[in-house]
Amino acid sequence: MVVGGIPRRLEQYGSIFLVLAVHYQRVKVFIRKPFYCGEGFGGVLHGKIKFTKDLRHRASAFLIGAVKQGLEAHDRMVGTSDMEQQVTDVIGLTRGLGSPRTRIPLWVKVAWSIFVLVWAPLYWKQYGAQNFLFYCDLGNLLILAGLWLESRLIISWQAVGLLVFQTLYSVDLLAALVLHKHVFGGTEYMFDPAIPLFTRLLGLYHVVVPVLLLWAVCRLGFDWDAWKWQTVLMLIVVPVNFFWRPDDNVNFARGIGHEQHVLPTWLYLVGYLIVVPIVIYWPTHLFLRWWDARARSAES
Repeated sequence: MVVGGIPRRLEQYGSIFLVLAVHYQRVKVFIRKPFYCGEGFGGVLHGKIKFTKDLRHRASAFLIGAVKQGLEAHDRMVGTSDMEQQVTDVIGLTRGLGSPRTRIPLWVKVAWSIFVLVWAPLYWKQYGAQNFLFYCDLGNLLILAGLWLESRLIISWQAVGLLVFQTLYSVDLLAALVLHKHVFGGTEYMFDPAIPLFTRLLGLYHVVVPVLLLWAVCRLGFDWDAWKWQTVLMLIVVPVNFFWRPDDNVNFARGIGHEQHVLPTWLYLVGYLIVVPIVIYWPTHLFLRWWDARARSAES
């Protein structure tokens, strides 16, 4: 049972760590320390209390649901205007315990902003508008917004969408440099003398992005809805890539590395839209959940 709007309000305050007991007609703070989703808390009110699924993000450790005999009555009371007011009052009082720290340092925001201001016009001139439909290039702009807004959702969304592909890019580039062989492909342009050297060097952002996103997830926490947003983005962008300038094969919309001719094109597209969220996004989502939990444990 979740009071409407309470989880989202809590997400705004990264420094709040509360466990609340809903006991008859009052809300009682019985512990104030980091407490994370899925952990149980025994010995209180003769039952075991867990956080609801909707309150799973880092922003808080907040009880609004309870299980076990003797606690069922609380469920019927959650959602009343009186109870919501009490919960809101507790949140208001807790904010006075200390102001949230700036989770993303200013120098990181400024540095990424400068990079984007240099990178975007040069890439537009060199590669054209369709290049900005690549996940990685869209990602640069979304990461910029995520850093300045300190948005858990945007950073998590980009982490789900970019970690695997950017890591494969880095491996391919390293293999090309050391072994003079491309393992996966996609970095051939980095060795094309027809492209200005400075423009090619800007492409090294692919190596930086995975590290930046993992670090930002540690700072902001991981939003479990991120994989849904990335899936929606894919469902919009990939069909556009498929039909608009298909020869560019942006985001492998026509084939992995190059246009494929094994399957009918429509079947490949449908398969892409089904397989990528399952094989790429969902395992990345699970990894980032683990990564976030590990970071939270280290902090506590």
